Amino acid sequence: MNKNSRNSITENREIMLLAEVDTHCCLCGRFLLDIKNGRTMKLYEIAHIYPLNPNQEQKKVLSNVPKPKNIDGYENLIPLCRDCHAREDFYTTVEDYMKLYGIKQKVMNQSKAMEEALKIPIEEEIENILKETANLKNEDFIELSLSPVALKQKINNDNIALQYKVKDMVVQYCLCIQGLFGRLEETHKVRFDTIAVEIRLCFIKFALQNFSQEEIFDNIVNWLKRKTCGQYNTSSYEIIVSFFIQNCEVFNEIAL
Repeated sequence: MNKNSRNSITENREIMLLAEVDTHCCLCGRFLLDIKNGRTMKLYEIAHIYPLNPNQEQKKVLSNVPKPKNIDGYENLIPLCRDCHAREDFYTTVEDYMKLYGIKQKVMNQSKAMEEALKIPIEEEIENILKETANLKNEDFIELSLSPVALKQKINNDNIALQYKVKDMVVQYCLCIQGLFGRLEETHKVRFDTIAVEIRLCFIKFALQNFSQEEIFDNIVNWLKRKTCGQYNTSSYEIIVSFFIQNCEVFNEIAL
């Protein structure tokens, strides 16, 4: 019986694979790196999601699962801790396979969507808004007296955590951000409509990949971070994204 041979994996590819899983084993949650005496130690091995050379039992168990086109290709590779990799090499379950397969498909779709989103230009002046937002003080806050109704129409009721998170930020910061945009528009330093269109385009890129609303929110935050070199704290980005959800066609699924 001919066996497939394992292709060598470059260091850059290993780094990419580790980044996809946030340096944690997808099956047990263990951290895949350790530092001892100033040296980084690998606590992982690169595993094939569908076995490179499945035995007869594995072929039987995985007979009806979706299979990758290239068994030794990037789309079938994922880092696992050594214990989980050893178990998967000899005892593969449909549940573990589908979990790893689903994770890999999602991160590849996310990478593809982010790559497309990063092609969208963002007004340099958005940094003025982020800078002002990061410097807001308690005396700058003017809370909305009414609940932001638009959020209930945009964020699904089964995603209560995101609904409350965005609502709290809108209630606390909406009027402040409106004031910032107003002042900057008067001095021609920023155009609200232009930034709104850019964020809307970014939203569409991620929505087309069928991500959940929470995943889309996080992806837009990360997109803004990467477009502005991550100079500000995460909450500043979340405030801006929440503002655009409330005031623009972001999360407006009907518009798709």
